[in-house]
Amino acid sequence: MLTAGIFSGKPLWEEKLKSFSGDSSFVISGTFNVTGSEDISSSGVFSNSDIIWIPEYSDKAYDCAVSAVKVSKHIVFGFPLSLLPDGSCSLVHLASEARVQVQVGHHDHYNPAFRALRSFVRQPQFIDLDHSVVLRGGDLQAELFNALLADIDLCISLVPDPLKKFQYHTTHICEGAPPIINLRIEFNNGTAAGICLNPFSTDRGMKVEVYQKGNILRLDLEKATADIESFNRPGISGPGYVKKIWPRNNFPAPSPDINDPGFLTGEFLSFINNLNNDRPPLSSLEQGCEALKICSNIFSKISVLSQ
Repeated sequence: MLTAGIFSGKPLWEEKLKSFSGDSSFVISGTFNVTGSEDISSSGVFSNSDIIWIPEYSDKAYDCAVSAVKVSKHIVFGFPLSLLPDGSCSLVHLASEARVQVQVGHHDHYNPAFRALRSFVRQPQFIDLDHSVVLRGGDLQAELFNALLADIDLCISLVPDPLKKFQYHTTHICEGAPPIINLRIEFNNGTAAGICLNPFSTDRGMKVEVYQKGNILRLDLEKATADIESFNRPGISGPGYVKKIWPRNNFPAPSPDINDPGFLTGEFLSFINNLNNDRPPLSSLEQGCEALKICSNIFSKISVLSQ
């Protein structure tokens, strides 16, 4: 049975997890935290845990993860890869050597509509992702970077083959505003993905279409709905048969809230379930780092604000 330790200064996360501790697949070893120069590995909770859950960002989060991976403990981050320091992708190599899994908090992967759509993906030929963002006026570069990182990661997760190349184009519409970013990614198996990240929108939203032999999968991530349009008659190019795949049974679609501790707890439980069934995490560190390389390359060459 797996033992889970929680790296946090708050009792909230253990309280949330306790409601699921009757599950025979894991037990909770406790919550621990460190300050200053304290040694993370000296904690009894750390030593007695197979999995370390780091639900929220702190200055010691990365150090805790490195210490854990070095002694073959799995890691679950509750926040995006972009919050970790430069060089954090070196954890991929360490985790591979230690034969442990590392999950990052790229929350779109846990949206139930996306999970439903993903189960129907077979051999995608083209993925079209249209993301409208409403920037809040804080750190525009960070907001745009995080949005594009999540978009790239989502596309990569739907294609089993390695990346081949990418091309991007930016459009600056007015002075002092961030650009529209268009990105095309190609994979070794011939699959391509097109991403449009548009900050000139009055409404937030993300829509994904996956084109593959026999059907088109459509996802509205903001509304948490997903459909499949099937084409069964050879030579017919008109409308196909549309079936709703999420929500099921015509129930109202849930609205996932990444600020809800229950949602983040669900991400941790997903990791436990996949680990017990010898499946990779829904949002792995390795996959996130592939997306991070592309995103970092683009942002090193563009100006987020036009002059």
